[in-house]
Amino acid sequence: MSSTYPQIPYGWADFAAMRRERTLYVDKTRFLAAYLSCTDHFVFHTERELGGGYADICLAPHLQRYTGMRHGYVIELKYVTRGANAAQVAKAARDAAAQARRYVADERLARQYPSVSFTGLAVVFHGWELAHCDAVSRNSGESRLDSTNRA
Repeated sequence: MSSTYPQIPYGWADFAAMRRERTLYVDKTRFLAAYLSCTDHFVFHTERELGGGYADICLAPHLQRYTGMRHGYVIELKYVTRGANAAQVAKAARDAAAQARRYVADERLARQYPSVSFTGLAVVFHGWELAHCDAVSRNSGESRLDSTNRA
């Protein structure tokens, strides 16, 4: 009996190959969502409406189970093709940081989770490689952590 479904990919290179072959593939958000949802410390939301847009991933602390948690994360993912140049990667990084900053500043998060400080994470993949990862704060244009920039 042959399967009608393609093999599930295990890495970013597999995703790129499947995309080139125009077969079914799992996009970057779903792959990361599956990985991050392996913990019960966070309530996991995808495409949550925040700051006039939709945050790719929102990790809110599971306060009913872990009452002392005070940190949450909003992750904005960007993807640029392997053929993109460094300027395109840098633009995607700036766009992701601006979106993440706007999402963590949304007052709905502050009202729903008054004791939680949310950090925005701007993540850019250049093909299957991580090209940029930066944490941004709610009120500042500055990064809170050192960024990874491999472009």
